[in-house]
Amino acid sequence: MFKAGNLAAYVKEWQALTSDPEIMEILTGQRIEFSKIPVQSKTLMNVKFTETQTKLVDHEIGKLLNKGVIVSCTREEGDFVSPIFTRPKMDGTLRMILNLKSLNKFITYYHFKMETVWSAIRSMTLDAIWLP
Repeated sequence: MFKAGNLAAYVKEWQALTSDPEIMEILTGQRIEFSKIPVQSKTLMNVKFTETQTKLVDHEIGKLLNKGVIVSCTREEGDFVSPIFTRPKMDGTLRMILNLKSLNKFITYYHFKMETVWSAIRSMTLDAIWLP
């Protein structure tokens, strides 16, 4: 289950503002909706990291564990494993990438249109604005 940033620390405050189940689900952990059970047909090759890459990946995984974004687990039959690799940033340091391209094939797609600030403002009406 994915937890959005530090928002989960303020669930009580959000409950005072809204009872919308979709908002509360986003705050407490968003479930991924699969169109079918993910099956991995290919076995991933073990990637050889340099010492620098290994330190970066270990550090990044540690940060994700501490934030509660991921949890430690053991391998089981039928697991779906996505590859991790590194890419250089503009400043020369490395960025860890989790490649979910293969897993995305099993996730239900919903179109999402990102509105601009201006289109959102134009769609507002005075009675839709909440004032405390």
